[in-house]
Amino acid sequence: MNKHGTTMKTLCGALTLVVAGTLCLAQVNYTIPLGPPGSEEARMRTMNEVEPETVIYSLPMTITNSGAYVLVKDLQASPLNNGITIAANDVSVNLNGFALVGATNSQYGIYVFGSRERIHVRNGNLRYWAGNAVEATAAKNSTFEDLVLSTNGYQYGGTASIVVGANSSIARCLILNNKYGVITSDGCKIENCIVNGNSGYGFSLGQNCIVRNCMSVGNQSTGFFLQKNCIVTDCNAVSNMGNGFYGSYNVILSQCTAATNTQSGFFAGRGSVISYCTALENGTGFYVYQGTVVNNC
Repeated sequence: MNKHGTTMKTLCGALTLVVAGTLCLAQVNYTIPLGPPGSEEARMRTMNEVEPETVIYSLPMTITNSGAYVLVKDLQASPLNNGITIAANDVSVNLNGFALVGATNSQYGIYVFGSRERIHVRNGNLRYWAGNAVEATAAKNSTFEDLVLSTNGYQYGGTASIVVGANSSIARCLILNNKYGVITSDGCKIENCIVNGNSGYGFSLGQNCIVRNCMSVGNQSTGFFLQKNCIVTDCNAVSNMGNGFYGSYNVILSQCTAATNTQSGFFAGRGSVISYCTALENGTGFYVYQGTVVNNC
C-alpha cells in the first residue's frame, strides 16, 4: 500500500472516532478520495477494499465461509474450546501482530476441521494452548508464516506446536518450549524457522520435504527427523538430546552443521548424500548406512 492508501485508512478511522465517540471496528461504507477527481490517486483502492477482512472479536470462533479474517486485539481462550476453528477452504487469518492465548483447559489454538485447502495463517502469537497451537493436519496446500508459538501441546492430546498437511509451507516462525516443535505431512517446505527447547523432536517431517535455513536447538529428542527423499540445506542442529539430523534414506543434507548433540550429528540411511556439512562435539559425528555418500565434510 502506498502512502496515500495509508493516509486514507487513517482519515477513515479518525472520522469513525468522531462520529461514534468510541473506537468503531465495523467496516466503513464510504471512502475519501485520495486525489483530485480523475487522477491516478483517486482511482486507487485500499487493501481493505480489494480484500475486505472480517474482524474476529472473541473466542471461540468458527469460520464456515471462505474469506479474509483479522484480529484487532489479543484474544483469550474460553474453557474446553478451540480458539479458531476453520471449516472452509480458501481462508486467510491475519493475527495482525496480536495473540491467541490459551489456558490449561483449552483445546487447539487454531483447528482446521475436515479436509481443507488453501488455508493461510500469519503474523501473530499463539501460546499456552493445551492442545496444538496450530492443528492443521487436514489442511493441504496451505501456508503458515511469521508466527511465534510457545508453551503449547502439553495437554488435550497435544503433539506439537504446529502440525500441517501435505504440500504446505511454514516460514519465519519461532517455536519455543512446546511438547514437539514442527510436524508435517509429505511434500512440505519449511524455511527460516527456529525451534528451541521443545520436549520432543524439533522438526519431524514427512517424505519429500524441503528445509532451508532453519535451526533446531536444545530439544529433548532429535533436532531434524526426516523421512525419505527430504532435502535439507543451510540448517543447524545444536545441543539436542537425540541426533542432530536423522534421515531415514535417500535424504540430501548440504551445508549443515550439527554440534554438541547427544547422539550422532548426522545419521543417514542408505542412498543418502551428505555434502559440505560440519559435525562438532556430538556423540558420533557421522553414522551412515551403506550406499550413502559423504563428501567435503
